[in-house]
Amino acid sequence: MLLSIGALSVVIGNHRSGAGDSSTSGHALTEDNSTGSNSTEESSTDATAKPTASADTDETPASNGSAATADTSVEVVILNSLSVNGLAGRYRSKLEDKGWTISLVDDAKSRNLSVSKIYYEDADMLGTARAVRKTIGGIGELTENATVYPGRVTVVLGQDAQ
Repeated sequence: MLLSIGALSVVIGNHRSGAGDSSTSGHALTEDNSTGSNSTEESSTDATAKPTASADTDETPASNGSAATADTSVEVVILNSLSVNGLAGRYRSKLEDKGWTISLVDDAKSRNLSVSKIYYEDADMLGTARAVRKTIGGIGELTENATVYPGRVTVVLGQDAQ
């Protein structure tokens, strides 16, 4: 299924869990920086959610306690958009050293993002996404998107991760 979503494309298929940096996985996240067009392909489910918000600040909203809570049991996906061997593995170590569980490490289909992206499913996961961002050194932009690896926080490493 092909679904247009802002500047984001997701291809979801079979994946290998806990693998090193490689482009052979059936999972890939792409972002088209030049045209602004995106699509989501899913083999078996209907992904109709659209990105709704960007939360680039680390300020916690006072009215929503759930957004302030970091849940280290949430799995993290790390995708490398650069041609730097081992980059995602270094970030995997940073996160695992702080107690995070990494469910997938792979190359992103999109190449050479200038700014890393951190995707989270909904407002309930915002605090978790912020904690992941802090653990990896405060890099990247936080973006709510329910179709990118639902139930997990996804980090797509860009040039700011070097």
